[in-house]
Amino acid sequence: MFSISQLRRNLFPLFKVMKDTGATFDIVYEGVVYSLTVRKTNKSPVRTRAKKQRSRQIVQSLPVATCDVCDSLVVSGICMNTQCATNLP
Repeated sequence: MFSISQLRRNLFPLFKVMKDTGATFDIVYEGVVYSLTVRKTNKSPVRTRAKKQRSRQIVQSLPVATCDVCDSLVVSGICMNTQCATNLP
């Protein structure tokens, strides 16, 4: 007899033995004994496909330059120096 945790841990090797030999296993779950058998059916498995991911938009590189007033970095026309005269109102 196997416990449910032993079945879960060793499912595929047990399934292969059961398929090849036709053996029946007893499983204990919450104090009740269940008999487990494997037999071939003519059913086809449900096939699912992974969902397509939407393409992500690639951000183009931002124009980078140097500030004429303070020689700091300018990104998209905005000086990164907070004390620069071009940023003051």
